Amino acid sequence: MEKLKLALIGNRGHVGYVFRVLDQLPELDLCAVSSGCEQSADALVNNAKKAGFAPVVYDDWVEMLDRAQPDIVSVCGPFELHAQMCCEALKRNIHVFCEKPIALELEELEEIRSFLRTHADGDAIE
Repeated sequence: MEKLKLALIGNRGHVGYVFRVLDQLPELDLCAVSSGCEQSADALVNNAKKAGFAPVVYDDWVEMLDRAQPDIVSVCGPFELHAQMCCEALKRNIHVFCEKPIALELEELEEIRSFLRTHADGDAIE
């Protein structure tokens, strides 16, 4: 069985929850990480190594989405970029797990909802 590719954007907030459950999800391969900002991705890499993964590190999270082509992305970057990060992943048909807040402005939240209404297979949550 081919594993699902997981990518991580950011090392803030609740990214630790993702690392805590990786050993319970053998169907996932942590293939790529990016800090999502000017911070170093070293902590992500160290946590990935502890979990038994050797992900490719990207300085640019958009490039990571394009090149790694993950099936799932966990968004734990700067709060002010969550909505943008989610939309960029959704545009590429990548499933998103985003820590709170998903958006800081109502307009950003509506952009995400609009995208889901337009592109989802009827599974969008309102």
